[in-house]
Amino acid sequence: MLDIMYRIKIGTMTIELPILNPLSRVLRFVPKAILPMVLHTNDTSIKETKSSAASAKASDNSSTIFGGVAAEAEKGEKLDEEDVSTEAGVFTVAGTDTTAVTMTYLVWCVFSRPELREKIEAEVAALSDDYTDSDLLNLPWLNAIISETLRLYGPISSALPRVAPPDGAALGGVSIPGGTLISTQSYTIHRDPDLFPKPLE
Repeated sequence: MLDIMYRIKIGTMTIELPILNPLSRVLRFVPKAILPMVLHTNDTSIKETKSSAASAKASDNSSTIFGGVAAEAEKGEKLDEEDVSTEAGVFTVAGTDTTAVTMTYLVWCVFSRPELREKIEAEVAALSDDYTDSDLLNLPWLNAIISETLRLYGPISSALPRVAPPDGAALGGVSIPGGTLISTQSYTIHRDPDLFPKPLE
């Protein structure tokens, strides 16, 4: 778990400061005894995900995430062992810290507002014992608090870089040359009153 936390921090830094990417690649080859373990977390993660992917493939269990990726690779999706390992690593990171952050803020949002908690409890209590996922989609207060939590306290705090298409693009009246790296982040967008005029009160 510590490796995953370090990997997320390193990943965020290299996204925000791309100039660190070449440096981080070079420092990986320095012995662990000289540099902190944090610089070798990617290697550790790759080793563990390769092991998980191999276990999933050996057990022929496609019901797990790793097993599903391995099964798709067997269907001719042109995914080699390295691709499967990389995908498994992405799923591992994406399903840990992000989920924990979202759930922490969700619980805090609900319990900090007793009147909201009562409405959600009433909605959930009205469900039958054999409710399905589609029944949950019809609970307006539950879905509103989930959406608002994700809007205000998104689990991804880093920038969201994209590359402009080869022919260029226009954004907000600004002409962007093709191939230009552009970026924004969810904090500002998700608090823009022009985009969210009626947030949950």
